[in-house]
Amino acid sequence: SVIARGLLARFNSAGLIGQAAVHASRSIELLYGESDELVLLAASLCVQAAQLGSACLPMESKDSLRDLLLSEEELSDPERLDLLAELDWPDFSSWRAVLCSSKIVSTSQEDAPNRLPLRFIDSNLYLESNWLYQSDVVDDLIEKIKTPPPEVDEAALEKELEEIFDGAEKPEPLRSALVNQRNAVRNCISSWISVIAGGPGTGKTHTLAALLSALSASSPTKLHVALTSFSGKAAARMNESLAQN
Repeated sequence: SVIARGLLARFNSAGLIGQAAVHASRSIELLYGESDELVLLAASLCVQAAQLGSACLPMESKDSLRDLLLSEEELSDPERLDLLAELDWPDFSSWRAVLCSSKIVSTSQEDAPNRLPLRFIDSNLYLESNWLYQSDVVDDLIEKIKTPPPEVDEAALEKELEEIFDGAEKPEPLRSALVNQRNAVRNCISSWISVIAGGPGTGKTHTLAALLSALSASSPTKLHVALTSFSGKAAARMNESLAQN
């Protein structure tokens, strides 16, 4: 196993970075000759953040990192928080300055791709691969936004929405929710890119099922739908939920 030293060892012992993150930063140290502890710690935390599903590491404050790297259970554990508070956290202003001057960190959006392993933009530290993936997504979204909206059979759409979201006999809180869901479906159909957000139990799956039904009714051509998710288990749950709606 890779042995962590100094700051890396302390953050590894506290459980904020795992062995894979330590290995990544030690590899950077060997391949690029970067020996600054602050840069190597930031690289390790960035890898850890990526493993937890974050595209970048927000280098703003200790709290921003803590909230990103800890689970909800850990955030509600006073002993765990006390342990992390005792860590030798760097001064974030100095830390950002060190990153900006590091020979392994790109600091401009215009810098050539895949030249250095890290990129620091707007106080966010990215693995270079994640920065490039994010840039590709942004470019795709911009192109979609520029594209004329899809053609919709408005009469068929309104008829379908009326059938799906008939809340005449529903209690008031549910009627309001149905209005919001109806507007969400209409907005989704009139745009190439949409995001349906909300906490558990707010009706996201029901809205998605309604969207698929409304799309099918209003599309001038045969509809082909592709559903994807971040894991096979999540995809199975999504299919089960849609089948119940």
